[in-house]
Amino acid sequence: FKVDNPHTKYLSYVALKNSYGSIYGFKYKGVYQYSDYSEVEVPGVSGPNAPVVKDADGNVILNSKGKTKPMVFGFGALTNYYEFVGGDAIYEDINHDGNINELDIVYLGSSLPKINGGFSLRMSWGRLSWRNSFNFRYGNRIVNASRLGAEAPRELRNVMAAIEPLKTGEECPLCGAELVMKDGKYGQFIACSNFPTCKFTKNVEVKAKGTCPYCGSGLLTHKSKKYRNKTFYTCDKKGKDPDCEFISWDLPVEGKTCSVCGSYMVWKRYGKKVYPRCSNKECTTNTQRSSSSRKKSEDKGSSADAND
Repeated sequence: FKVDNPHTKYLSYVALKNSYGSIYGFKYKGVYQYSDYSEVEVPGVSGPNAPVVKDADGNVILNSKGKTKPMVFGFGALTNYYEFVGGDAIYEDINHDGNINELDIVYLGSSLPKINGGFSLRMSWGRLSWRNSFNFRYGNRIVNASRLGAEAPRELRNVMAAIEPLKTGEECPLCGAELVMKDGKYGQFIACSNFPTCKFTKNVEVKAKGTCPYCGSGLLTHKSKKYRNKTFYTCDKKGKDPDCEFISWDLPVEGKTCSVCGSYMVWKRYGKKVYPRCSNKECTTNTQRSSSSRKKSEDKGSSADAND
C-alpha cells in the first residue's frame, strides 16, 4: 500500500478475508499522561501512563542498562524517529517492538453496512400533497473527518492539535499566560491559553516581501476579519512605533516612487495582470486612468447605440 500524505489521510487498503471498503489504521488507546515513567504515580511529575515499551503482558521492557525504552513513531520509514511525550495519543503497539509504524496497522471496521433500508410517507389533501422519504444504514463504520483534521499529527509528530495547541513561546500581555495558535473561521490566530478567563487575541504576523515606505522597516501580512479574509499590509513597527502608522490593502513596490507626485508605488492586480501604480488616489496618473476608463465605457455604449 502507499500513503501520499500520512498527516491527514487514511489508508486505502485491501486484505484477504476482509470486505472491500474496510477501514484500517492505528488502534487508538487514549492519551499519555506523563513523559517520564514511574511504577507509582508522582502527581504532576511521572507515572505508569508514560510512553515506554511494554510486552504482551503489559510488563515494562528494559534495555541492557536497566532503563526503560521509549516509544517512537516511525511511520513511513523515517530516518529520525519521533519519541512520544505526555499529551500524545497512545496507539497500540501490535508487535511490541516499541515502534509505531506500518506493522501496527490493523482492521478497524467496514464501511459497508449490515442493513440498508428505507421507507416513505405520503399525505395529500385536495391539490396539496406532501411526501417524505427516509433512508438508513446500520452496522457500518465511518471516518470522522472533523477529528481527522483536528487531531492530525504536525510535521510527522503525534501531538494532537485538539489536545495540545501549538505554543508560540510568547506571554499574554494581559495575564502573563502562554500564547497559543488557534484555528478560526478566517484562518489561524494567536490567543491566550487562559481562555475563557482571558480573551486576549491577535493576528498571526507573517512577514511580507519588501520594506515599509514610511520608515524602511519590514512589512507584515494580515487577514481582515471584517472584509472576508482580505489581505492587507502594515509596518512591523505598527503599534510599537507611533511615528509609523503605515497600512495598505496593496503591497508596496520596494524602492520605487511615483515620478509625478513622489508617493510610494504599490502593486495592483487586474484580472491576471499585476502592475505598479501610484498609491496616491489624487495623483494625476490615477485620475488619468479613471478618465480613460470612463471614456472607453462611454465609447462602447455609443457603439452599442449606433448598432441598435
